[in-house]
Amino acid sequence: MSNCHPESFVEEVRFIIVDRSFTPAHCKPPQRTWVGCLSTYGQLEGLFQNWVDEVYPGDDYHQFHFRIGFDGQVLIGDEIPHDLGLHSPTKITVTRLIRQDLQWNDG
Repeated sequence: MSNCHPESFVEEVRFIIVDRSFTPAHCKPPQRTWVGCLSTYGQLEGLFQNWVDEVYPGDDYHQFHFRIGFDGQVLIGDEIPHDLGLHSPTKITVTRLIRQDLQWNDG
């Protein structure tokens, strides 16, 4: 579990991020679920970047599409859990928007 501090005086929200990104058959699939925590008053972008740093090192969270649950609100990172009324545990699904590792061959 990443960045969780149960002894904290500030309420934290526990998030479960489920990676639904496509993975080609010849590639090792990424970790499909990840658990992390964030202060109820912190912006989600910190949580998103922590997930990316652990699962897709070197990438940026802007390369992914985050959503509450499987068909809920789209999240861009500037949201605050308290303002959205999110409580532990909250499931967020993610898919990759940009594939930098694919190169097209015109030849």
